[in-house]
Amino acid sequence: MPYASSPNTETSGSIPEVPSDLKLISQHETGRLCSSACFDTLSGDLLLGCGDGIKILKKGSCEVREETHDNRAEVAVHKGDVFIAEHKNDKVINVMSYNRENREDKELFSFSMKSGYSAHVSASDEYVACVDSDTKPWTLKLYNRREKTVQTLQLPRLTALIFNIHFLRDGSLLATVADDAEKCYLDKYRISSTTSPDGEAAASLVWSCQLQKACGIAVSADERVIYVSELNAKRNFVLASDG
Repeated sequence: MPYASSPNTETSGSIPEVPSDLKLISQHETGRLCSSACFDTLSGDLLLGCGDGIKILKKGSCEVREETHDNRAEVAVHKGDVFIAEHKNDKVINVMSYNRENREDKELFSFSMKSGYSAHVSASDEYVACVDSDTKPWTLKLYNRREKTVQTLQLPRLTALIFNIHFLRDGSLLATVADDAEKCYLDKYRISSTTSPDGEAAASLVWSCQLQKACGIAVSADERVIYVSELNAKRNFVLASDG
């Protein structure tokens, strides 16, 4: 698998197609577009971020039920903690932690975003990150869970678009991005604990792999492999976790 060991190394290859024999087990209607999905590691339930709120597919059930919120929302889970990025009339994004037991939200931060694109969200031990598509190029809003502060993170590559993000268990960040030349990449970044003089968060590129098309991200539970799904196509790609 071609990858870059430093930000100055260009990648010339692309993700190879992996033959597979997938069998459809079940299919469930969500009503509105589903833009994010993740397993609740404590209950085993599948949480879905949809155009009309958060849905839940109970473990062992065949029914998708409405869980919370009426607005379009993205969802992420980290060690049983649920985080939601909710679109308020496509003008403001509220990023919240959500307690499923008492169905209560705790707002972490909010920001204006009028572009209408999905505000993908992901979380680690230290951060909650959310895509801000109002900026050019697109940036991340980065909430420090320990210090309870919010910073802007510009990814090192000249990234025009950020399709999706996902934190790995070691705290590094995966992002599927497109540059100004409309080339698409899967990048792995390491977020610095220090900040730049202008107060923005800093990140360094660990490796980069060129994609054939724009892709989303899904990562296995044990994180030994990375699954990359191609947008608007029925193909998945499998990468080793080291790129």
